[in-house]
Amino acid sequence: MTDMSALPPFDGTQANGKVQAAQPALPLRFIWQSDDLGRVSGVSPELLAAMGPDHGIEGRTWDELLSEPDFDADGDLAKALSRRDTWSGIVIQHAIGNDYALKLELAGLPVFDRDRAFRGYRGFGVMREAPFRVERADSIDSPLLAIVPEPPRAEPPVFLEESPVVPFRRPSLNSEDDNTLREIARALAASTQTDASLLRSLPIAADVVSFRKEGEDAFALLESLPSGLLVHRLGIPLFANRAFLDLTGFEDLAALNQHGLDNLFNERPEGAGDPKGLSLRTATGRRIKVDAHLKTVRWEGDSASLLFVDHVAGATADTSRERELAAMLDIASDAVVGLDPSGRIVSANRGAELMFGYEGLELEGRSFTLLIGADNHRSAFEYLGDVAAQRPHKSGGRKVTGIARRGGAMPLVMTLGRISETKFCAVFRDVSDFHRAEQELRAAKSRAEEMSAQKSDFLARVSHEVRTPLNAILGFTEVMLEEKFGPLASERYRDYLTEIHNSGEHIISLVNDLLDLAKIEAGRLDLNFARADLNQTVAAAVAMLQPEANANRVIIRTSLGPDVPAVIADERSLKQIAINLVANAVKYTKAGGQVIVSTALTDLGQIVLRVRDTGIGMTADEIALALEPFRQIPLESRKGGTGLGLPLTKGLVEANQAQFSITSAPSAGTLVEVTFPPSRVLPS
Repeated sequence: MTDMSALPPFDGTQANGKVQAAQPALPLRFIWQSDDLGRVSGVSPELLAAMGPDHGIEGRTWDELLSEPDFDADGDLAKALSRRDTWSGIVIQHAIGNDYALKLELAGLPVFDRDRAFRGYRGFGVMREAPFRVERADSIDSPLLAIVPEPPRAEPPVFLEESPVVPFRRPSLNSEDDNTLREIARALAASTQTDASLLRSLPIAADVVSFRKEGEDAFALLESLPSGLLVHRLGIPLFANRAFLDLTGFEDLAALNQHGLDNLFNERPEGAGDPKGLSLRTATGRRIKVDAHLKTVRWEGDSASLLFVDHVAGATADTSRERELAAMLDIASDAVVGLDPSGRIVSANRGAELMFGYEGLELEGRSFTLLIGADNHRSAFEYLGDVAAQRPHKSGGRKVTGIARRGGAMPLVMTLGRISETKFCAVFRDVSDFHRAEQELRAAKSRAEEMSAQKSDFLARVSHEVRTPLNAILGFTEVMLEEKFGPLASERYRDYLTEIHNSGEHIISLVNDLLDLAKIEAGRLDLNFARADLNQTVAAAVAMLQPEANANRVIIRTSLGPDVPAVIADERSLKQIAINLVANAVKYTKAGGQVIVSTALTDLGQIVLRVRDTGIGMTADEIALALEPFRQIPLESRKGGTGLGLPLTKGLVEANQAQFSITSAPSAGTLVEVTFPPSRVLPS
């Protein structure tokens, strides 16, 4: 070992003239980075200056450096690099020239992209002592022998592994730095538009400004600066003033940290002549152009980067209202995508990211047709062209097939809108649930139609089987009642035959009603729509039922409007409607009551048939019950029947494209109205 005091002070010059380096100020802190192939770059210029022109670091790979003698004597660096893990406190020995070497203490943080693919390392280091002279063994291949005892190693810095959120602790400044920042504040306050040239003219003597732990008031100056100010180390934000947060649209440092600096400064603007120009992506996804100026500073004892940013003329920061609108769009379940006039995506809300499986940055600059099927591309561009030219187009959006990132297809409704001359918006709504419900409804309708057809066929077969024996029964009873082959032995036989004949006719009527009702429900009722005289049809029905009314001592009154024109209807079913309504009214009206039948032309051009009675009436529940097939109101005062009168009548009315309504109350009678719309009324 050689006594360090016996060596001349290192000035960077060796006898062979190969090393020309300056004596650095110690400790010297520096930053570095390496790519996924292990190639080292971005080493701080202060360290390179201390090493001299033959430093042998920049541009070389880790494998090349690890092959140097004693570079990684313990193998700690090689192990750390192979693990692709966070590491710190690893000391290497790097030779410069032939007779000198450096001891460097390194720390590294792995970098991964969104797909967790390894992209290299970012790190920093410390040189705590000056380069020292080394001795070599006789063999030129022998390792370097350090002759200076290694100083005690300081406690290494600690990295957080996953998206570190650095707790902000305000360091303070000494009086000299405090005065410097006050000069910065005064200079910036004198101009409303601070740019890079003004920043360079400020009284900052060097590119290194030391931030130490005195002068708490300096932070008030940093917060009051009109320019945005950001301090970061290895891509981790350490401090951002309010102007920077307002410009970028973040609430606080934690939100900025979560967003990440890589996403904040995504690219340089196209055609930017100023190397300091950057395209900055705000918290809401907007891009704005800024002028930037970068300096290396000392922040709490370590090297850090200090970035000043200002608006480029014409660029505006996100306002609180814009942030609120962006937040509301992110809450929306619909996918909302901002477009330029050519259909390229400039922004996307959270709903679009979830619906299609892309990150917002991955969509920017790509055509919006990426999100829909190829069959819809042409119509989508035509739609965008109509919107851009403000031409009339189909409202309510267009049905398209959405294509997710992993190839999944989904039914969407796409609506395009124009925001400004150069800004457009596409809104995609997932209609999978509606599509599924529509398919289920169609399937249910198909099943119902099939069941109705089966029921109609069944009733047709049954009616045929029933009618044949019934016709025989009716025929024989009529012959016997007429005593064509001899007199009946007893009068009671005549009474029995009369009951048999009446019952047979009732069954035939029931079968006919069943068939008609089944045809109506299946939509197969054969109707012959033609000109029909409503007054004449109603008068014929009243005349036919007058004997029954007289027998029950019920008065039938008619009030047929003389100006009622003809209607378009099926005459046979119209006659059955009138007969059923008048017969029901007579049946359920007590002796001495009245049935009033009227027709009228309303002011709206409708024709209304009204049948009002003073009978026993019904409650609302009884009305609903009476309109169901085969249901009868279970009261002693009600008269028997098949339970098909009102349901069949209502079905026939609706089959003639008219409306059917009932108004009734117990002991107050019933009013039934059949209303023909103007479209079914013929000109008089």
